[in-house]
Amino acid sequence: MKQTVQYGNGVKTWASYFTNQHFIPIERTTQIFEDLVGHRISEATVLSACSELSSQISPARDRVSAQLKQSKIVNFDESGWSKKGKLHWCNKASTDRLTYYNIHASLCTDAIDDAGILTEFGGYAVH
Repeated sequence: MKQTVQYGNGVKTWASYFTNQHFIPIERTTQIFEDLVGHRISEATVLSACSELSSQISPARDRVSAQLKQSKIVNFDESGWSKKGKLHWCNKASTDRLTYYNIHASLCTDAIDDAGILTEFGGYAVH
């Protein structure tokens, strides 16, 4: 063991699942662990688990992005997103079978360019 406390894949999976799938804030995620198992994990642990998940799913995100760029019709939309108490934007590109999310600090062409889908898309864009 490298540290006094170490968490396995189960804890990391649940932490990532709560925050990314159900959009539960990090502080509430730590409270859920305390309520369920009697131990509050740190916010840093949740963030680390989410970062690890992000790197693990990167190949799948790349494949979804590539497929969306080749689709005939894609819905593009955005909505406000609170990140560290500041307004960010969740940009979404989707078909009936695929969805790609990208969080960005601004609602402008930088966000669209950062996501990289609309800039290379040649089909019908629906908003």
